[in-house]
Amino acid sequence: MKRPRQLAIIAAALVASTTIVSAIADRADATTPSVAVVGDSVILGAGTEMNDRFDADFDFTFDAAESRSTLTGASIVGSLTNTEVDVLVVALGHNDAGNADIFRARAQALLDAANARNIIWLTMRRDPRNTFDYTPANQVLRELAASDGRMTVTDWDSTARDSNLTWDGLHLTGAGAALMTDLVESAIEAALTTDPTATCRPQTNPAPATNVATGDGYWILDNAGEIHPVGEVEHHGDLITQSTGSFPASMRATPSGDGYWIVDENGEVHTFGDAEFKGDMRAVELNAPIRRLETPESQSGYWLVAADGGVFAFGVEFHGSTGAIVLKAPVISLASTADGLGYWLVASDGGVFTFGTSRFHGSTGAMTLNAAVIDMAVRPDGTYWLYAHDGGVFSFGAPFLGSVPGLGLCQLPETVAMRVSSTGDGYWLAAADGRVFAFGDAADLGGVELPDGRTVVDMATS
Repeated sequence: MKRPRQLAIIAAALVASTTIVSAIADRADATTPSVAVVGDSVILGAGTEMNDRFDADFDFTFDAAESRSTLTGASIVGSLTNTEVDVLVVALGHNDAGNADIFRARAQALLDAANARNIIWLTMRRDPRNTFDYTPANQVLRELAASDGRMTVTDWDSTARDSNLTWDGLHLTGAGAALMTDLVESAIEAALTTDPTATCRPQTNPAPATNVATGDGYWILDNAGEIHPVGEVEHHGDLITQSTGSFPASMRATPSGDGYWIVDENGEVHTFGDAEFKGDMRAVELNAPIRRLETPESQSGYWLVAADGGVFAFGVEFHGSTGAIVLKAPVISLASTADGLGYWLVASDGGVFTFGTSRFHGSTGAMTLNAAVIDMAVRPDGTYWLYAHDGGVFSFGAPFLGSVPGLGLCQLPETVAMRVSSTGDGYWLAAADGRVFAFGDAADLGGVELPDGRTVVDMATS
């Protein structure tokens, strides 16, 4: 394999205007992947390590400099990727991510300029010594990745928590340079193999349970309204078989497991199997679309929750809402108590509000999160977990059994649903791409292969 022509390597500690560059030569053959790294002084500290590690395997470019902004990086990316590269690695934002809106515009400009099949962007390490709090900027990266199929966010922030990896909270020690190179190498391999199971971070989840909970399986609801049964559960129909043409929002199974409800964004409730129709919002003009349907195990009715926090009860009691409360973030979901005589409302910042017989065990409302909370899952004893878009799980009274980030995956899939096993000692997390992850004593029954263009909306367990 022909090695790339080395234009310049200035291996030094972080000195003003220092740049390490190795240029892409003519590709040796069609099978040699091309990789370009563009960054600022943070990744500059790993320049020698990356050049030594990657020169032999890739047509490789490394271009990093002190004080480089994302705005400057966009023009550099445009020049470096004049010919399409297989993988572009970006480590920018440390110098201009103080304003999330400005950073979003600059990051989008870089993506627009990038002629790359795969883009890996490293999150920024948060540290009290930093000039900026990078939490909003890291969230911007995840949101951009959700709308750009080329882009993967690789989580340097979570990986680099040990104090010996940086000398000032940001810039790399020798150990930090080696770890960042390991992380980037794994991310590049994952991008080139397109293997969604590839790992590039430590796996931190507890060991799975030896006794797997019994259960027939679960149903997966996709964004076209089609139901995909997994395991031994029966297919009772879906929005495609009914030809409704409406966009599904949520589903729940009946206590018997012989049916389920599906609600669409317009508030119309569709019943299948032994699910009973108790009413819906089809004749009402909604201020915001419906997001969740929730039903207690002890009753046959249900609540609908709208994106503005409105709660609508059908065949069950109305216990209250947050209408009179000034919220920091909007209500996004509702979870029922086991007796059906109360519920929790959940806000996108992880705020938890109790009504009826529900009890407060804690929330993430005061925490800084990597991704927005999307829902709550409740154990039979009334303790609960909150879970976020990135598959992060937060335990309140309930045991922590694992999370998607804890699997060590290079590419974190968007999590859309969490369901609890019959014992309360396990749970499943469903991803938008059809994968289902089992934790604790939840049976690992696998996910579904979706038709092109489909994503998972929700799941229900028998």
